[in-house]
Amino acid sequence: MFKNLVMIFVIVCMVIGCVPEMRFAPVSWENVKVYYDEADVKGKFETVATFRYEGEAIEAIAEKQIEKMKKRAAELGANGIIVTGMKDPDDLDAVVDESKIQAVAIRVK
Repeated sequence: MFKNLVMIFVIVCMVIGCVPEMRFAPVSWENVKVYYDEADVKGKFETVATFRYEGEAIEAIAEKQIEKMKKRAAELGANGIIVTGMKDPDDLDAVVDESKIQAVAIRVK
């Protein structure tokens, strides 16, 4: 019976698109590295969780949201996040949609 419940849970998650969070020992949020492209990650990694932010397109808010995402990722034991929806903020010429930020918390092996 337990196997049936697990199978139903997995099927429901696949249908509605949820990804169960993997949990590792927490790390310091200051050590969570921010990447803006998956290609920038050196080495293999696994996905821990996905975070989303939609709101005002103000740079200060985007930076605060990324900090919050780093803190949440650290709680889950991730040592990096891949941010999409915005480009590297150091690139001043980048066109950025800061109103829709998504980050994938990862654990680089």
